[in-house]
Amino acid sequence: MYWLSPAYWFASEYQKEKTKILYSSKGDTSIGLALNELDYNHNLKSRKQYEYDRLELIYPDFSSKDYIFDKLTLDRKFDVINQAEYDFEIAKRMLEFGEMSKYDYEMQLIHLDKTYNGLSEHEEATRTLEVQFEYGIIREEEYEAEKIELMEDSEEKKFLTYEHLFKFGHISEKEFLKHKASYNKEQWVDVEIVRHGDGINDFSIEVDWNDEFIAFLRDNDYNGETDEEIIEFWVGDLGRTISEEQEIAPFNPATIIKKHTGEDGITSYT
Repeated sequence: MYWLSPAYWFASEYQKEKTKILYSSKGDTSIGLALNELDYNHNLKSRKQYEYDRLELIYPDFSSKDYIFDKLTLDRKFDVINQAEYDFEIAKRMLEFGEMSKYDYEMQLIHLDKTYNGLSEHEEATRTLEVQFEYGIIREEEYEAEKIELMEDSEEKKFLTYEHLFKFGHISEKEFLKHKASYNKEQWVDVEIVRHGDGINDFSIEVDWNDEFIAFLRDNDYNGETDEEIIEFWVGDLGRTISEEQEIAPFNPATIIKKHTGEDGITSYT
């Protein structure tokens, strides 16, 4: 019995408790934990060292998930790392150990960058869109529309909006080409002759144009108080040319039965 030894009788309180632990405890981990507690209670180590030593005794495998997460908790508790470092590392380790999906990890990084690294709202929205599209949360049409929406108002944004609408079948090619020409400051006009029967004058001329085409006509001596008047004069010349080429009755704009401008901006002459 260790307490029968004369050495034990004259030993310090610390040495007596240590001897008792060595004789009474079972297993290396149990002994190590008890000795660690003893050293801390006798002020032989700091609280910080006590907790780190205890952690290593509980988790001898330093690559285990529990050890890594508990150590991170201690690192933050004792200011070994700051809050930002802790949060980024936690996210990284959760991904590594399968406790967070790749998508959730990417979204968490965006949140952390905004919280700690001054990520702007525009950058946050842009990165969020990229991640959502990459992982199939949103489709290409929504992704492209949202990217355009994030742009500052400009002629380029307006054009890209029409390009997007055309790409996904929401407007006709003709409408898109009109806006494309306007964006490029090019004149554009679309003339369609629609037959309504077999008679010589059984047709109408449908015209659509952009501002650049009106400017072109003004530069070439077509005048009028409105764009429609200028187009009417031009249509008259166009009609006469068609009449001559197709050898049909002369076209006189004064005999136009009906002029109609639809909601789409297309003007018809019959």
